[in-house]
Amino acid sequence: MKGEENYCFDIESTLLRVFSPDSSLDYNWNGLGRDEELEINEAGTYKVDVSNHFCTSSYKYLIEEYCKGKLYLPNSFTPNNDGLNDSFVPVVNE
Repeated sequence: MKGEENYCFDIESTLLRVFSPDSSLDYNWNGLGRDEELEINEAGTYKVDVSNHFCTSSYKYLIEEYCKGKLYLPNSFTPNNDGLNDSFVPVVNE
């Protein structure tokens, strides 16, 4: 859900952004982009190097995916009492 650091990339993306009043900074999102912001479409660890004429600073941010309430509906079942797929029920995470 947006703004809550819970991301479900099946339905949304998010942005990582570096805020600075200095307009002369260079950004490197580990080969993914060179702007002050990066659109995130999948879970992972994202690293940005921010540099000026004198130094470079690095930051890593972990983005984890969490899709609350995903529902799986099976398309078949085998009611033969073998313990596998004997009933036709939805499977819900949480």
